[in-house]
Amino acid sequence: MIIMDLETTGLVRPGKNHLPGITQIGAIKYDADFHELDVFARDINPEIIPDEWEAGAIKLRGIGPTETANFTTFFAVFFEFAEFVRGAKIWAGHNINGFDTVVLSNQLVRYGFDNHFPWPAHHLDTMRMVMADYGKRKKLGDVHRDITGKKIENAHDALADIRATAVLLSYYAATEVRNILGEDNDKA
Repeated sequence: MIIMDLETTGLVRPGKNHLPGITQIGAIKYDADFHELDVFARDINPEIIPDEWEAGAIKLRGIGPTETANFTTFFAVFFEFAEFVRGAKIWAGHNINGFDTVVLSNQLVRYGFDNHFPWPAHHLDTMRMVMADYGKRKKLGDVHRDITGKKIENAHDALADIRATAVLLSYYAATEVRNILGEDNDKA
Protein backbone atom coordinates (compact mmCIF):
# COMPACT_ATOMS: atom_id res chain seq x y z
CA MET A 1 0.00 0.00 0.00
CA ILE A 2 1.22 3.48 -0.89
CA ILE A 3 0.00 6.43 1.13
CA MET A 4 1.00 9.62 -0.62
CA ASP A 5 0.70 13.36 -0.20
CA LEU A 6 1.58 16.41 -2.22
CA GLU A 7 2.36 19.90 -1.05
CA THR A 8 1.59 22.49 -3.71
CA THR A 9 1.59 26.13 -4.75
CA GLY A 10 -2.13 26.40 -4.00
CA LEU A 11 -5.49 24.69 -4.27
CA VAL A 12 -7.53 23.35 -7.17
CA ARG A 13 -10.10 26.09 -7.75
CA PRO A 14 -12.93 26.26 -10.29
CA GLY A 15 -12.36 28.92 -12.91
CA LYS A 16 -8.59 28.99 -12.49
CA ASN A 17 -6.75 28.67 -15.77
CA HIS A 18 -4.05 26.47 -14.21
CA LEU A 19 -3.67 23.81 -11.55
CA PRO A 20 -1.23 24.25 -8.69
CA GLY A 21 2.33 23.05 -9.05
CA ILE A 22 3.93 20.41 -6.83
CA THR A 23 6.43 21.68 -4.24
CA GLN A 24 6.86 18.42 -2.32
CA ILE A 25 5.97 14.82 -3.08
CA GLY A 26 5.95 12.14 -0.45
CA ALA A 27 4.96 8.48 -0.42
CA ILE A 28 5.35 5.75 2.15
CA LYS A 29 4.92 2.02 1.53
CA TYR A 30 3.03 0.23 4.29
CA ASP A 31 2.17 -3.39 4.90
CA ALA A 32 -1.33 -4.48 5.97
CA ASP A 33 -0.43 -3.90 9.62
CA PHE A 34 0.57 -0.29 8.84
CA HIS A 35 4.30 -0.84 9.34
CA GLU A 36 6.46 1.42 7.19
CA LEU A 37 8.41 -0.49 4.54
CA ASP A 38 9.98 2.30 2.47
CA VAL A 39 9.88 6.08 2.09
CA PHE A 40 10.02 8.40 -0.94
CA ALA A 41 10.25 12.17 -0.38
CA ARG A 42 11.44 14.96 -2.64
CA ASP A 43 11.18 18.73 -2.60
CA ILE A 44 10.13 19.86 -6.07
CA ASN A 45 10.56 22.98 -8.17
CA PRO A 46 7.00 23.47 -9.49
CA GLU A 47 8.24 25.31 -12.59
CA ILE A 48 5.48 27.89 -12.50
CA ILE A 49 5.72 31.67 -12.47
CA PRO A 50 5.67 33.35 -9.04
CA ASP A 51 2.35 35.09 -9.82
CA GLU A 52 0.63 31.68 -9.94
CA TRP A 53 1.59 30.87 -6.33
CA GLU A 54 -1.18 31.40 -3.78
CA ALA A 55 -0.16 33.52 -0.78
CA GLY A 56 -1.86 31.04 1.55
CA ALA A 57 0.32 28.18 0.30
CA ILE A 58 3.48 30.21 0.85
CA LYS A 59 2.38 31.20 4.35
CA LEU A 60 1.32 27.65 5.26
CA ARG A 61 4.68 26.04 4.52
CA GLY A 62 7.01 29.03 4.53
CA ILE A 63 8.26 28.00 1.10
CA GLY A 64 7.84 30.09 -2.03
CA PRO A 65 9.31 30.57 -5.49
CA THR A 66 12.74 31.63 -4.19
CA GLU A 67 13.11 28.58 -1.94
CA THR A 68 12.04 26.10 -4.61
CA ALA A 69 14.12 27.57 -7.44
CA ASN A 70 17.00 25.12 -6.91
CA PHE A 71 14.88 22.06 -6.09
CA THR A 72 14.71 19.21 -8.57
CA THR A 73 11.79 19.08 -11.02
CA PHE A 74 8.98 16.55 -11.18
CA PHE A 75 10.30 15.58 -14.61
CA ALA A 76 13.65 14.66 -13.02
CA VAL A 77 12.11 12.42 -10.32
CA PHE A 78 9.24 10.87 -12.31
CA PHE A 79 10.87 7.53 -13.15
CA GLU A 80 12.17 7.05 -9.61
CA PHE A 81 8.72 7.84 -8.19
CA ALA A 82 6.96 5.58 -10.70
CA GLU A 83 9.29 2.73 -9.78
CA PHE A 84 8.57 3.33 -6.10
CA VAL A 85 4.81 3.04 -6.74
CA ARG A 86 5.03 0.08 -9.16
CA GLY A 87 3.44 -3.08 -7.79
CA ALA A 88 1.43 -1.40 -5.04
CA LYS A 89 -2.16 -2.64 -4.72
CA ILE A 90 -3.51 0.38 -2.83
CA TRP A 91 -3.16 4.12 -3.45
CA ALA A 92 -4.31 6.06 -0.39
CA GLY A 93 -4.33 9.54 1.09
CA HIS A 94 -6.45 12.24 2.67
CA ASN A 95 -8.49 13.83 -0.14
CA ILE A 96 -6.31 11.93 -2.58
CA ASN A 97 -9.13 11.57 -5.13
CA GLY A 98 -10.23 15.20 -4.88
CA PHE A 99 -6.82 16.85 -4.84
CA ASP A 100 -3.54 14.90 -4.94
CA THR A 101 -4.46 12.61 -7.84
CA VAL A 102 -5.84 15.59 -9.82
CA VAL A 103 -2.63 17.59 -9.35
CA LEU A 104 -0.40 14.57 -10.01
CA SER A 105 -2.38 13.67 -13.14
CA ASN A 106 -1.91 17.22 -14.41
CA GLN A 107 1.86 16.90 -13.96
CA LEU A 108 1.86 13.53 -15.73
CA VAL A 109 0.02 15.06 -18.71
CA ARG A 110 2.27 18.12 -18.68
CA TYR A 111 5.36 15.95 -19.21
CA GLY A 112 3.77 13.27 -21.41
CA PHE A 113 3.93 10.62 -18.67
CA ASP A 114 0.17 10.13 -18.30
CA ASN A 115 0.21 6.72 -19.99
CA HIS A 116 3.29 5.55 -18.10
CA PHE A 117 2.29 5.83 -14.45
CA PRO A 118 1.60 2.55 -12.59
CA TRP A 119 -1.60 3.57 -10.78
CA PRO A 120 -2.51 1.03 -8.08
CA ALA A 121 -5.87 -0.69 -8.64
CA HIS A 122 -7.49 0.32 -5.35
CA HIS A 123 -7.87 3.91 -4.20
CA LEU A 124 -8.70 4.65 -0.55
CA ASP A 125 -9.48 8.25 0.33
CA THR A 126 -9.72 9.01 4.05
CA MET A 127 -11.63 12.23 3.24
CA ARG A 128 -14.52 10.10 1.99
CA MET A 129 -14.35 7.97 5.15
CA VAL A 130 -14.34 11.11 7.30
CA MET A 131 -17.33 12.53 5.41
CA ALA A 132 -19.26 9.32 6.02
CA ASP A 133 -18.39 9.50 9.73
CA TYR A 134 -18.81 13.24 10.40
CA GLY A 135 -21.30 14.11 7.66
CA LYS A 136 -18.94 16.80 6.34
CA ARG A 137 -15.40 17.41 5.15
CA LYS A 138 -12.79 17.80 7.88
CA LYS A 139 -9.14 18.72 7.77
CA LEU A 140 -6.60 15.98 8.32
CA GLY A 141 -5.24 17.62 11.45
CA ASP A 142 -8.67 17.96 13.03
CA VAL A 143 -9.57 14.30 12.50
CA HIS A 144 -6.12 13.14 13.61
CA ARG A 145 -6.58 15.15 16.83
CA ASP A 146 -10.05 13.63 17.33
CA ILE A 147 -8.63 10.10 17.01
CA THR A 148 -5.33 10.49 18.86
CA GLY A 149 -5.80 13.54 21.04
CA LYS A 150 -2.62 14.98 19.50
CA LYS A 151 -1.71 17.59 16.89
CA ILE A 152 0.22 16.52 13.81
CA GLU A 153 3.83 17.47 14.37
CA ASN A 154 5.22 19.31 11.34
CA ALA A 155 1.81 19.44 9.63
CA HIS A 156 1.86 20.29 5.92
CA ASP A 157 5.07 18.37 5.43
CA ALA A 158 4.21 15.50 3.08
CA LEU A 159 5.71 12.77 5.27
CA ALA A 160 4.10 14.09 8.47
CA ASP A 161 0.73 14.25 6.71
CA ILE A 162 1.19 10.72 5.33
CA ARG A 163 1.89 9.34 8.78
CA ALA A 164 -1.21 11.10 10.13
CA THR A 165 -3.22 9.69 7.22
CA ALA A 166 -1.98 6.20 8.11
CA VAL A 167 -3.53 6.68 11.55
CA LEU A 168 -6.87 7.61 9.95
CA LEU A 169 -6.70 4.75 7.47
CA SER A 170 -5.91 2.27 10.21
CA TYR A 171 -8.83 3.62 12.25
CA TYR A 172 -11.37 3.62 9.39
CA ALA A 173 -10.26 0.90 7.00
CA ALA A 174 -7.83 -1.60 8.56
CA THR A 175 -10.03 -4.56 7.62
CA GLU A 176 -10.48 -3.30 4.05
CA VAL A 177 -6.72 -2.85 3.67
CA ARG A 178 -6.03 -6.38 4.94
CA ASN A 179 -8.69 -7.81 2.59
CA ILE A 180 -7.17 -6.06 -0.43
CA LEU A 181 -3.61 -7.00 0.43
CA GLY A 182 -4.71 -10.54 1.25
CA GLU A 183 -2.07 -13.14 1.98
CA ASP A 184 0.71 -10.87 0.75
CA ASN A 185 0.67 -9.02 4.07
CA ASP A 186 4.24 -7.83 3.60
CA LYS A 187 3.54 -6.41 0.16
CA ALA A 188 2.65 -2.78 -0.39
